[in-house]
Amino acid sequence: MLAATSGACMTRLRSAWMHVLPPLSAHAQPQPARLASSLHASAPRTDAHDDDDGDQTHTIFGRLSSSNTQKVLWMFEEARVPYRLVAASARLGAASPFLVDFQSSLPYGLVNQEAYRDKNPHGYIPTVVLPVEKNTNAAALWESNTIVRYVADRYAPQSLNACGVNPAVGRALVSRWLDWSLQGNDYGPCFGSANHHLVDAIARTPPEKFDDQARQVVDKAVSQYVHLFNLLEQAIGDARTPLGVCEEEAFSIADVPIAVELNRFSLAMHALAATKNGGGGCEEGASATWPHLSAFYERMLVRPAFWRAVFLPEVVQNVARLGIAQSAEGDGYGEWSGKLGLPKWSDEVNQRAEKLAYLAAPNAAP
Repeated sequence: MLAATSGACMTRLRSAWMHVLPPLSAHAQPQPARLASSLHASAPRTDAHDDDDGDQTHTIFGRLSSSNTQKVLWMFEEARVPYRLVAASARLGAASPFLVDFQSSLPYGLVNQEAYRDKNPHGYIPTVVLPVEKNTNAAALWESNTIVRYVADRYAPQSLNACGVNPAVGRALVSRWLDWSLQGNDYGPCFGSANHHLVDAIARTPPEKFDDQARQVVDKAVSQYVHLFNLLEQAIGDARTPLGVCEEEAFSIADVPIAVELNRFSLAMHALAATKNGGGGCEEGASATWPHLSAFYERMLVRPAFWRAVFLPEVVQNVARLGIAQSAEGDGYGEWSGKLGLPKWSDEVNQRAEKLAYLAAPNAAP
């Protein structure tokens, strides 16, 4: 199980980082307090996966605070495939992390334009425009789990079969979790409902507007998450491996939707506790009560691609409650549109993130 305190947790995390990342030269070894910013500052992906089709730069339309976009960015980072990130959203913009309903600023936009709808008729994010293949026009993909499968199939096939069994069996074993993560509706526990309502009420609503109605929304969302995580905890415990996949340390696409949901829930709980306790995340000892999920989440936290594409953007999304002044070095919140890849996160974000790098218990709601 994850350590109950952030300090103990980060000792384990720092040790693990040194095993999953290339060794640093002796003269460049950072001090422990600066380790996160040194290792996890994101640079554009120029070390692209080789492919006979030439330039493999993909264009991703989405936003960093979207969990569906995070899934896609994580997979591109994990597979080391070059991409260009273009900000797109109907509900949020660059001025702040809050919904445009609470402010006069404009959203990122694009999604209602005809050119975007030609690529994605539903107008949702993310949408990925593929590189132009030989003698063909650029195709577009939508639906985040479909995009995750595409990246894995083309650039990281090992993530489709972590079991080392018959390829068809291995693919089915990992792919089933992507489909399961989409099940349910507003009338029953499902990630879609819990995710949407929780993040809107906590991260995207100004704290001064967090009223009794918002608390009721959070309570319902938390209860849905708890129900689903209880099912996952039992499934992982019964299988004695993460998500029923065979090799404990092997990364697979099954990890992607589950880890993103755990991350959203945990950081929302940290953000609520920070508001209640005056900052700093969850109270001492308020670690989660799911030992298998906690261990799984810790394994994801030591993956640099997850830290960059999922964990840090979600920390920044909770900026209002966590009291973080800025999201990226030299930029205000959201000033990443048009850059090739992820922004370089500020030292403040990295230092604050280290204190939140454990799975929070579901008892932080006010």
